[in-house]
Amino acid sequence: MTKKIKRASCLCLTAVMGISLAASGAFAFADGKNGKTAGTRYESVAFEDVTGKVDLSGVAMQNFSSQVIENAGLKVKNETKTVIVRLEGDSIIESVPEDTEVGDYLNTYTGGRALKKIEREQTNFLNSLSSLGVKYEVVYHYTNVINAVAIKVNTQYLTKIKKLDNVKYTSVSQTFAYPEAVESSSSDTSGITTNPSNVYETGIYDSSKWVGEGYDGSGMTVAVLDTGLDYTHTAFQNMPETVAFTKDYIKNIDASKLAATQLSAVNGVSLSGEDVYVNAKVPFAYDYADGDNDVYPSYSQHGVHVAGIVAGEADRYTNSEGEWVMNGNEYIPFRGVAPKAQLVICKVFTDDFESKDLGGATSESIIAALEDCVTLGVDVINMSLGTSAGFGTVAIEGDDEGAALNEVYGSVRNKGINLICAASNDFSSGSGSAFGTNLASNPDSGTVGSPSTFTGAVSVASINGQQAPYMLANGKSIIYYQDSSDANGVRNNFIEQMLGSANSKTFRYIALNGTGQAGNYTPEIKEKLKNKQPDEKIIVVVRRGGNTFQNKITIAEEMGADAIIVRNNVAGQIGMSLGDLEDPIPAVSVTMDAGELLCYDENGKWISEGEIELNKSYLAGPFMNDYSSWGTTPDLQIKPEITSHGGEITSAVSGVDAYTEMSGTSMASPNLAGFVALLRGKIHREHPEWTAQALTARVNQILLSTAVTVFDQDGKPYSPRKQGAGLATLDHVFTTSAFLYTGEGANKEVDGRPKYELGDDAAKKGVYNITFYVANSGDTPLRFKPDTLFMTESLSSDGLAVAEKAHMLTDVKPVWKVNGTTLADDGEIEVPSGAGVDANGANTNDFKIEVTLTLSDAEKNYIDKSFVNGMFVEGFLRLLSTDEKQCGLTLPFMGFYGDWTAAPMLDYSVFEVAEFEKDPNYTDETRPSEQIWATQAYATYNNDRYSVPMGSYAYVQNENADQIYAEEEHSAISCFDIFNAAYGQESYTNYVTANGIRALYAGLLRNAELVTYDLYDDITGELILQDRDYRLGKAHASGGNTVPANVELDLYPSDLGLVNNGKYRLNFHFYFKAEDEKNPAKQTDDNTFSMTFYVDYEAPILADSRIR
Repeated sequence: MTKKIKRASCLCLTAVMGISLAASGAFAFADGKNGKTAGTRYESVAFEDVTGKVDLSGVAMQNFSSQVIENAGLKVKNETKTVIVRLEGDSIIESVPEDTEVGDYLNTYTGGRALKKIEREQTNFLNSLSSLGVKYEVVYHYTNVINAVAIKVNTQYLTKIKKLDNVKYTSVSQTFAYPEAVESSSSDTSGITTNPSNVYETGIYDSSKWVGEGYDGSGMTVAVLDTGLDYTHTAFQNMPETVAFTKDYIKNIDASKLAATQLSAVNGVSLSGEDVYVNAKVPFAYDYADGDNDVYPSYSQHGVHVAGIVAGEADRYTNSEGEWVMNGNEYIPFRGVAPKAQLVICKVFTDDFESKDLGGATSESIIAALEDCVTLGVDVINMSLGTSAGFGTVAIEGDDEGAALNEVYGSVRNKGINLICAASNDFSSGSGSAFGTNLASNPDSGTVGSPSTFTGAVSVASINGQQAPYMLANGKSIIYYQDSSDANGVRNNFIEQMLGSANSKTFRYIALNGTGQAGNYTPEIKEKLKNKQPDEKIIVVVRRGGNTFQNKITIAEEMGADAIIVRNNVAGQIGMSLGDLEDPIPAVSVTMDAGELLCYDENGKWISEGEIELNKSYLAGPFMNDYSSWGTTPDLQIKPEITSHGGEITSAVSGVDAYTEMSGTSMASPNLAGFVALLRGKIHREHPEWTAQALTARVNQILLSTAVTVFDQDGKPYSPRKQGAGLATLDHVFTTSAFLYTGEGANKEVDGRPKYELGDDAAKKGVYNITFYVANSGDTPLRFKPDTLFMTESLSSDGLAVAEKAHMLTDVKPVWKVNGTTLADDGEIEVPSGAGVDANGANTNDFKIEVTLTLSDAEKNYIDKSFVNGMFVEGFLRLLSTDEKQCGLTLPFMGFYGDWTAAPMLDYSVFEVAEFEKDPNYTDETRPSEQIWATQAYATYNNDRYSVPMGSYAYVQNENADQIYAEEEHSAISCFDIFNAAYGQESYTNYVTANGIRALYAGLLRNAELVTYDLYDDITGELILQDRDYRLGKAHASGGNTVPANVELDLYPSDLGLVNNGKYRLNFHFYFKAEDEKNPAKQTDDNTFSMTFYVDYEAPILADSRIR
């Protein structure tokens, strides 16, 4: 490339070169070019060469645009990381008999030999590393759930390690987050729905009836893998009398067999069983993240809150304001679901504020904790943590990381432990995007998180712990709304703000035909607001868009409005933050459909004014929390599988009597874990001879069978992809004599879990056959009426996106068969005593139900016309009991009408979006835009302090000036990352440039089992680099906080031998299924991203500059 072309490139102010210009103090000056030029109307400019005299990097960084990402920490090439090395030999769990606890097995001669064999293999492996000259530090020896060694090692040695004979695979440690506590809300339109809710005022399951009958968690142990516990809190001071883990049991454990002991030894501390025993309530506590037995949570109270929900117990508690909660003159006690259960505290989140892992739990810490849970023999594990958009238990050739996780969680499942996991708090993948929800062309909306997606785990969705308020518009329309929040996320209370001490009032509202800008307030509206009655309050209704929420509210208040309702302009809900507004007027948001009820009559005519009635008794639900992640998994599993209360839950935090309210699937999961401890204790009491595996299977069968279908604000059932089987109900599991189970092929679980996964119907036949079994362990026959809820998705009112509402499929009556005989339309099903199970409680498969569901031609046409890439067909098969003493039974099912692999993988790229933005033929309404995230590569800058967008102008632009759009031609990197400006030095050395490609932040619309990328010399075609990555989670809007898919690259031109002024090309292929790599037909524009970039090692040349 000539210098002339290079200078033109510099003057274009590319994103990365722009950074080099502004940040570098070194310019080259072209001779004779800074004087006056004859024949021009420009004045000359005199320049001083300030190289080494002035540091402009601070100025540059202060003016970065929002596209530039400030990274959490510094990054170095070939980092020292924790790597889990899986060896070829079996783990202990692979040899232990089914009816034997791991701890007991290890004390036998056979178990001792198996352990010594593993230890020899691991020692030989470490010796091999030493002989190769590989420096390492041992973190853990895993023997129980997996035969592996966790070592800290420089990643440059990974290739050597993988080639060792006794190495099966390696996996670099991941970091898992606990789902952040979130706001709780629901809003939608039309119809009052009440769902069952039997909870304390705290939102925790009210188990008092069953606790009073002795089912209080006694003898059960629940492990909590979380941020730790303040065990001095009053909620953990009531000691259970009947315990599984006594002090002697813990004290006499062979400490050498605990992963906790190994970690303490690394820190120079000898650990005994007595060191990890706290008391009868907390018989085991260890910090796997920091390597000691201090589990006090300095960084986050999340774990305390979770533990309190599971098994807390106190005579009184406080609200979030620190006031005692009273019933008249009496204190209201605090109760967890299983108040007499023991808590095994496994702290897997670090409190080291200097650690790069702060706020996350690493794979090695989680696996170590699970090792000890298996050794100890806990009954239930709660994991309110994970990663979004997880994968199921899918074996992918070459995927070492996935293989390790599959093995670990499979081992937990095989030992018969009930593993309860939060589904995640990431809404649907399109929720909060520019279109509100997923576009109708993209059916893959799942964000359900790992490890809840693994076979064996029960994935838990969240329903609110409290009922939802609504308003009545014009005497007929039910309007659900969402309260706004301040800059700290604290929710406002619209009802209290508007009503004060009154119980109900009616208010006038005025609908603005616009987005609430000053110009939308006509003279007539201004007059009405100005001349209202002294005690009158008027609400204005405005449309979302055009300006900020804060701006809308400020203008409304200035115009004289007393409150504001913001109606959405796209599908979905609005999480409306008022920022730092001081004392704003009351403000709420409603959905697009609800807004239309306020602004239009039945004939579509505009309503300029109306009335809204607010009443403190207007409550409905509770409803599913909008943040609770949707399924399905990429392999079409029904995840989440069950719903529990997670919204607005009050529980303990550190401090003697401290409590607070949190919301999230993190709260729903421990609510269910406590629930499961009670149910498992009941079944164990009835069948003490059963193995742990049999107990776990029966718990899951009863849990899902007896769940109650949850209905939305329209009175329609939520999708199984949102609620699983339904809301777990304590009264049902304790009183049922019947349950459902499935046989081989119904789903990917191995315990007969009652759910049915139909897969995809690529041929679009529209006929679905479901088989399941009914068991009656009671003494009398039971009668049920069959009921079918069959549905697909609805379109939003604008026709662009999914509405996340059920469209019921009722044209063709389902065909039910009982043991091969077709049931009459009004027939009932009688299940004899003892059907489906033998005397020992084992399933016999002798009471079979078969159901055939068929789509009509009209229903097929609706799906084909509305959803070009297919859509889910799903619902619930229900047995409605004719006996009030027996609950109904439910089986969720899900299939896909169409080819599940057909939907596109990638969103628009940033360069495609830029072309749309430049095209004057588009209007704001018609211009295409990215669904979730515009794909773009990011360069590393200032020792990876920042990630800067390649090809985009990286600085703040004047919105009133002509915009500089992203262009692929402007993508460039250099190789310098030198900055020296210590105080007192005479000169600066500043060559801080974008010196490498950090990552591709991809608008990946679907999870990719495999990503491959190739680097070529674009001129010669020479292949420079090939690499691949497995299990890449999709981009998701996460309710408005968009997270792109991250393909980590760390490509540095100096390492790769890239030449100055060279032009290079990166090609990426994203495969929904890894096997698609071998199919050329699967390499299409929909799953491919390609970009070119330049390499420039020379300082920019200032050729000429003049003032016009």
